[in-house]
Amino acid sequence: MKLRKKCKLLCMASVLIFLLGVVRGIGGVIELINNTDILVGINFSSITLVLLTITLIFLSAATIITAVGVYEHNEKFIFMGIALSALFLVYSIIKGYIFFGSALSNTAIINIIAAVAVISLLVFGKRTMDKTQRRI
Repeated sequence: MKLRKKCKLLCMASVLIFLLGVVRGIGGVIELINNTDILVGINFSSITLVLLTITLIFLSAATIITAVGVYEHNEKFIFMGIALSALFLVYSIIKGYIFFGSALSNTAIINIIAAVAVISLLVFGKRTMDKTQRRI
């Protein structure tokens, strides 16, 4: 119990990872499906849209699971949170480049800011957790 009280950075990172998964993931699926400008702008087959949607659903599920693991202070999930944040960045840059012609769209910039915040909280939270475990 003492460990959880002292490591609030990981709890904040867990909330941000959860929000990243829900808001950016599921919101991205809704945006892809409901936005007619995107659907008109896509000159690709529907397979590309289906693959992007499936990718977003899997990323969302993985981030929700990772958020629970980070909240439980599991070290494996801390590294998974860093990897998933980077994966969301890569996904948004690729999506912006393929569909809109520029890698840095508004959503990519938001993902960059969110990923930097999550990764920094995870790194500092891990350091705090390691220091706390050494004292115990």
